Amino acid sequence: IRYHSPCVDGASAAFGVDYAIKRNLLSRGVSKNEFRRHVRRIPQRNSIFEIREVTRDLSFALDDGANYKNLPLYVLIDLGSNNESKAALALCKAYNVDVIIIDTHHAVEGIEELVNTLINPSKHSRDQLVTTAMLGIELAKFISAEQMIDERVMQLAAISGFSDNLSSDEYTKYVELAEKNEFDSAKIENIAYALDYVLFGLRHFDGGEVVRNLLGVSGSSERTTELLESITPTAKSLSIASLNIALANSTTSDGRGKEKVVLLDLESFAPRFEYPSYSSVLSSLHSSKVDELKAPVTTIGVARDYMIIRSNSDGFEFSNLLNSVQEANTDLALAGNGNKNSGYIQFLSGFKDKVIESVTQILSE
Repeated sequence: IRYHSPCVDGASAAFGVDYAIKRNLLSRGVSKNEFRRHVRRIPQRNSIFEIREVTRDLSFALDDGANYKNLPLYVLIDLGSNNESKAALALCKAYNVDVIIIDTHHAVEGIEELVNTLINPSKHSRDQLVTTAMLGIELAKFISAEQMIDERVMQLAAISGFSDNLSSDEYTKYVELAEKNEFDSAKIENIAYALDYVLFGLRHFDGGEVVRNLLGVSGSSERTTELLESITPTAKSLSIASLNIALANSTTSDGRGKEKVVLLDLESFAPRFEYPSYSSVLSSLHSSKVDELKAPVTTIGVARDYMIIRSNSDGFEFSNLLNSVQEANTDLALAGNGNKNSGYIQFLSGFKDKVIESVTQILSE
């Protein structure tokens, strides 16, 4: 299981699917001591399925004596739907390695032909209504032989929805289901903050049992409460301090119609290598500006060689914006991916000013 982390959505989905697979293994007589031989969770810092990771994984498997009929199954969670992942997926196909993608990022053309299964709501224009963890939880119901799986993992869907600032009937229903299992809205919010904080520091480690306890997937409810009481206040305090700095140093301009465009220099006004992440800072800034301006808002956070974009405009489609910017700058080798209302654009640092100018111009036309 390779998943996008420190993204709360990706981690929540991964732990839900992992839980279901292990329930299935237990029902078939596999002991807990053998879990690591059957299932690995590997966090990734971006949403790209890297060819170097596939090459390394396959080399280890083949050099350890695996035959070509017994290679591992990849479950890619919250990653793998972009053009940059195609080379790695093609390598898997060449070796007949099965790949399942569970993702809400926009699925580019040709991805589905490279994998066994693609679970992605962008194919049906529903990516703004659900999170990857919601998809993962529904899949978990099919995987697990345990009938009461809902009681252990349903809150993961609600946690991801809060983290992604989702507003949909689906999210509301998951919150209602979580509340039946004693995960009310306040607890869901606290878990989302604490998880975001812990995942940021873990980097390439998945967190294991501590993260499971924090999510309420295993251990007692008392242990979860104790963790939240010790971690959440710090996470919220740091988030609020960073938001205040971002609010004081962002600029707001007019976009098309009644829309507003908010711009923040992340390199100068967000913590680097410290919590909260650039993505978390921008999400908080965007939510705050939406509440303040009472208008459609597109928020752009610019780092050294990429920008993060969030929008609540009804007519906004990140894939359309990315295509327009790429068409206007064919010589810049731009890359990016996202879902309907958010995404990132990657560029060489020397082209930063040109890309900012191009994006803001397109948003104002």
